[in-house]
Amino acid sequence: MKIKEIDPSESFTGVDRDGWLNYPNLFSCPKCDYGIYFNEQSLEKGSVNQQDKPLKLSTEDNVLFVRNTQRFISGNPERFILDFYCPQCQTPYVIGFDTHEFHMAHFRYRPVVVFSTAE
Repeated sequence: MKIKEIDPSESFTGVDRDGWLNYPNLFSCPKCDYGIYFNEQSLEKGSVNQQDKPLKLSTEDNVLFVRNTQRFISGNPERFILDFYCPQCQTPYVIGFDTHEFHMAHFRYRPVVVFSTAE
């Protein structure tokens, strides 16, 4: 199975003109249109953890995504990923984010790429 890259503008609502997330925001699963909200706390936790490979995906799915996620992060401390299965259709996703500290200890998050399995 191959991995495809999806432009976040195709699946996210609640972003400003530069692509940074506002609250509320919504990721709509490209396969089934199920909506997933990313709150500030989950994004902050993801950025602090600095994972370089999917942690919530099965071992088999992790192997599919790991090369793409490591290339995305590739030495850039401003980047992080969040991985999950769509709660409705169980499609695996890894979303790559940029982080920007705009005030002391206040951050903004921008989805840069959505990785998914190609049918």
